[in-house]
Amino acid sequence: VTRDDYEKSGLLGDAVNLGFTDLKTSQDMDIEVVDNGDQVGYKGNKAVYFSLLLGRIRGILLLMKMSLPDKWGIEDMFDSAVELVVAARKDPEENVLFNDVAFAGRMQELDALIIDYFSCIKKDTKQAARIGIRMLIEDEYVLPDAALGAITALKKYTEENTVEMIEGGHDVHRMLDLLQAYSSKLENTPIIVNMRRNISIAESRRGDITMEKI
Repeated sequence: VTRDDYEKSGLLGDAVNLGFTDLKTSQDMDIEVVDNGDQVGYKGNKAVYFSLLLGRIRGILLLMKMSLPDKWGIEDMFDSAVELVVAARKDPEENVLFNDVAFAGRMQELDALIIDYFSCIKKDTKQAARIGIRMLIEDEYVLPDAALGAITALKKYTEENTVEMIEGGHDVHRMLDLLQAYSSKLENTPIIVNMRRNISIAESRRGDITMEKI
């Protein structure tokens, strides 16, 4: 059953309401699980919780791109994810979060979603480009999917501000050619190809390549 099917049947509103009810139930259960864990002294697996947060954020972003309201509070979820990564870095007992992906990689996973949020939802391509260029310049290694998001944001910002950048003395055409070349290269990496085959990010990162330098 697709959105078009619901629209044709006149039941789209009911389907959306049921969906938001399910989201609210999931949110309440997340809170309940954390609270119950705190009461019995169980901290839980931070890596699993971080992945859950990112999954929730991806889902909310998808709904927002469909012009549905943010009833979960995506910016609060971004804050929670940042706090989790920063706290884990300070506490050696929580370093399980970095067993498979280093601190920089975890921040890149999060930044990729923040870039998507600013670029597609807030329509703030300048902020999206700022976040993208930070990881490309400051981090020695960049996850391919995060790098692709960053380059896409830079390309979009450049295209929207071509006149101003040319007036500022920038070789915009060369910049766009380079960004397109990097983008094409990344789109052919195993991780990106696997993601487009609907293989989970966790699965696609198993194997020889976990981080790849541009």
